[in-house]
Parts: sequence; C-alpha cells; structure tokens
Amino acid sequence: MKKQIMIMKELQLNDNKISILTKEINKLTTEISNLKNEFERKTNDFQQKEEEKKDSIKERHQLELDVDVFDNKIIKLKDQQFNVKTNKEYTSLLEEVDNYNEEKNHVEDAILAKMEQLDEIEQVLKKLKNELVEDEKILSTDVVDKEKEIKLSQEEITRLEDRKKVLLDSFKQDFKASYNAAFKKYKGEAVVLIKKQICQGCFMTLPPQIINEVLMGEKVIICENCGRILISDFALEEDETK
Repeated sequence: MKKQIMIMKELQLNDNKISILTKEINKLTTEISNLKNEFERKTNDFQQKEEEKKDSIKERHQLELDVDVFDNKIIKLKDQQFNVKTNKEYTSLLEEVDNYNEEKNHVEDAILAKMEQLDEIEQVLKKLKNELVEDEKILSTDVVDKEKEIKLSQEEITRLEDRKKVLLDSFKQDFKASYNAAFKKYKGEAVVLIKKQICQGCFMTLPPQIINEVLMGEKVIICENCGRILISDFALEEDETK
C-alpha cells in the first residue's frame, strides 16, 4: 500500500515540477520577446529620427536657397537705384527692398528654428544610439542565457513526461482515466492529501468510510465533492512503524 501511495505522490510532484518549469519557460519567453520588441521599437525610433533629421536638413537647405534668392533680388534692386529718374520710383524701389528684407528675415528666423530643431534631433539620436548599444549587449548575453535556460527546462520536462508515463503505466486503466480527468479539470492538481479528515483540494470534510477506503488502498478513491484522487499520509506513517 505504501508503494502505491508513494507512486501517486511522486506522480503529483512530477506534474507540479512540469507546471513550474512550464511557467518558467513562459516567463522567460515573454522576457525575451519584450527585450526584442523594445530593441526593435528603439531601432524604429532611431530610424524615424534619422529620416526626420534628413528632412530637416533638406528643409534648412531650401530655406538657405530662399535667402540667396532674396539677396540676389535685393542686390538687383539696389543696382537699379542709380537709374531711377523720379523720387516716386526711388521710394517704390526702397519699399520693395524693405519688403524683400522683411521676407528674408522671416526665412532666416525659420532657419534658426530649424537649426534648433536639428540640435534637438541630434540629442535624441545620441541618446537612442547609446541605448541601442546597451540593449544590443543585453540581447547578446541575457537573451542567449534565457534561451539556454528554456532549453534545459524543456529537456527536463521531456524527462518528467517520460517518468509520468512510466508512473501512470504502473496503475490500472481506471486510475489513469481518473487522474487524467482531474489533471485536466484542476490544471495539474489531480492528487491531494487527506489531513484531519479534510480533502486538501476542496477543504471539505470527508466521511469516515471514504477515509477508511483510502487507507485500505485497494482501489482509487475520488473525492465526491471535487473529483480529485485522495491519498493519506496516515497510511505512510502506519507502514513506517511496522
């Protein structure tokens, strides 16, 4: 009887280990995914900032060309002032020069604003580049380490699954069916102890007859309330005193 109970306990502990390892694999997989996604996000941000920088440089260059256009127009107008014949023409020419100078000033202000924008972009690019360098180091170390852990856990799960099959095969078909049903229903917790006449799965008080049948160990006893397979440490203690 003790051997049968020990096998059932080992079977449950076996599944508990599989559950823990599976959760750890999922956790590590999520961590790896988060690291890669964050690196990809920062890479995209960096590339977008690079494009923004290129566009700003083009815009600044166009503004500088506009300033050159205004300078040329102003020079031509000033050259014409020596050829005007009336005060009215001269005054009109000066007004036109003033207008071009005002437009030129607006463009030069836009150039200064664009240069400030470029400085801000450069600072962001520098920060992102430093972060990417650090993140790449993490990807080349932490991710590899986590993937090794996952591989080892997967190998251990394979070993435990093989052991589970051996343990289940040592029981009759009715136990296998009961175990698999409880395993599926309670996400791995198929076997529970009886302590002080209470099922440790649903914490309901069990009838004396059920407890006696568990202690006898002649058949699989299922908790009538939750459907888990019942075992008792009392049986182990009794066998150990013999």
